[in-house]
Amino acid sequence: NRCQSQAGDVCFVEESADQFEESDSATLTAIAFSEREKFVVSSPLRPPAHVWDMETHEKRFDLVGHSGFIGFVEVSPDSQRILTSSYFENDGSKLWETTQGREVLSLPGRGAKFSRNGQRIATFKAKTAFVWSAASNEEIARWKERDREMERQRKGLQQAN
Repeated sequence: NRCQSQAGDVCFVEESADQFEESDSATLTAIAFSEREKFVVSSPLRPPAHVWDMETHEKRFDLVGHSGFIGFVEVSPDSQRILTSSYFENDGSKLWETTQGREVLSLPGRGAKFSRNGQRIATFKAKTAFVWSAASNEEIARWKERDREMERQRKGLQQAN
């Protein structure tokens, strides 16, 4: 075993990423580093996702709330929030704070992504893309694909192109 330390199903190897040994007990579906690599978020096939401390190699906490497997994880540019998204649309996306893993927001859609400055979140559901404020549950914009044309809705007011 080339693990320098091991916590649960995660093997920490200092030399290089290609030496990571996959555990037989869990298959990862998504992984993301925080800024400055203080922690890493991993998501096995079955929830919950886990947050690991990169210095101590200990699990900080679990992100409990999804019912289906998490297909996407991302850490905000300031490392203060974690975004997870189920592979299945009905399970949605969730925003978490990074000190205790408390769920902050639950959003419809999947494939969640932070904007570059971390102030907005984009998700999609079927043929609709959503943009949300990361600070609140407020929908900022929505685009629907219909017959190869995009229709934009802003705060309930529909504006066709």
